[in-house]
Amino acid sequence: MNKGKVIILGGGVIGLCSAYYLKNRGFEVTLLDKGDFSSGTSFGNAGMIVPSHFVPLAQPGMIVKGIKWMFDAESPFYVKPRFSRSLLDWGWKFYQHSSEKHVKGAAQLLKELNLESKKLYVSLCDQLEDIKIDEKGLIMYCQTQLALDEEAALADQAMKLGLKAVVMDNQQLNDLDPNLTFNVKGGVYFPEDAFFSPKLFLEKLKSDLKAAGVKMVSHVDDLKFVVHEDLKSIDTNQGFFSADQFVISAGVWTGKLAQFLGLNIPIQPGKGYSFTIEHPVETPSICSILTEAKVAVTPMSEGLRFAGTMEIGALNFDVDQRRVYGIKKSICKYFPSFTIKDFNEAKIWTGLRPCSPDGLPYIGRTKKLPNVLLAAGHGMMGMSLGPITGKLIAEIADNQSPEIEISKLAVERFH
Repeated sequence: MNKGKVIILGGGVIGLCSAYYLKNRGFEVTLLDKGDFSSGTSFGNAGMIVPSHFVPLAQPGMIVKGIKWMFDAESPFYVKPRFSRSLLDWGWKFYQHSSEKHVKGAAQLLKELNLESKKLYVSLCDQLEDIKIDEKGLIMYCQTQLALDEEAALADQAMKLGLKAVVMDNQQLNDLDPNLTFNVKGGVYFPEDAFFSPKLFLEKLKSDLKAAGVKMVSHVDDLKFVVHEDLKSIDTNQGFFSADQFVISAGVWTGKLAQFLGLNIPIQPGKGYSFTIEHPVETPSICSILTEAKVAVTPMSEGLRFAGTMEIGALNFDVDQRRVYGIKKSICKYFPSFTIKDFNEAKIWTGLRPCSPDGLPYIGRTKKLPNVLLAAGHGMMGMSLGPITGKLIAEIADNQSPEIEISKLAVERFH
């Protein structure tokens, strides 16, 4: 049964997962991407599925840390200073949401979304041949007692939310992952987290979608929206596309596209870097985060991937070697078997995460144009929340009430 045509703008994990669940519900789906469906932010990320990440980016203390880190060229978080009305507006909203009240209100929802997304990943990987999701969990490595105390407090919050979390000393960490030499005070283990290779997953999902009849159009640019009461069609350099419903899941470009439709969707790019070592001196068996340095470490089929930094406001793909060096230096502090020379040949990848000011994604219909749906603003959790976002979008497009209460994710909540 054909339930109508849907056009999706954006070919990252959110767009691809939306296409998958929409197609399964009987919609005719066309995906439009400004790139070639293989070079967006989804492809170079750390590949983590993280129910443990229930605290949004907007949280108490982040403003103070951000100001402090602005004066450190190698810091993990940075706001690029420039005069921009949109950045100032975003920053003010971020400040307003950096409260305990906001974190408490968001935690249950983020936990629920991530747990459901993990279940969907397991199901998807079972259906896609040769794709493996590793459910060994995640370790938060802490070098200082302060960081360990903070992570232990977070573990306590996690357990109150119904998640599993274990505070570990060095011996317990060594027993958990004996393949790795580390220099830390201790850590926290979140056994319900998981990890995989995003590149392999996305390539297989694309292939599966094409075989199912999903049309994929690359290098789409020069978009012009044709609106008469609702959105009728999109004129592009690749032709004219009309549909019954439209999904905008274009990452950091979502805000600009929404502007063309008269919508105010605050999104700032959060630039991050990653690099992958094919033959590392040591390979951990579990993914981890170097807590103080905010560096993610994931063993993948392609090698060992390191990812880090959050540079707010940088809408470019320029590589700041100082920040890359900061990541490399941090790795060597936590994992003393590594030296800076081990990373000399590593190709640096950079991506732009779409960050909302309250740290929650935008998922749902717009009130102004009811046939337009948004799925964007996931920040660092785009990969983790890909399947659940796609499922929610498909339910909403099919005029069904989502199984999860998502009023906090309302698209026009900042209007």
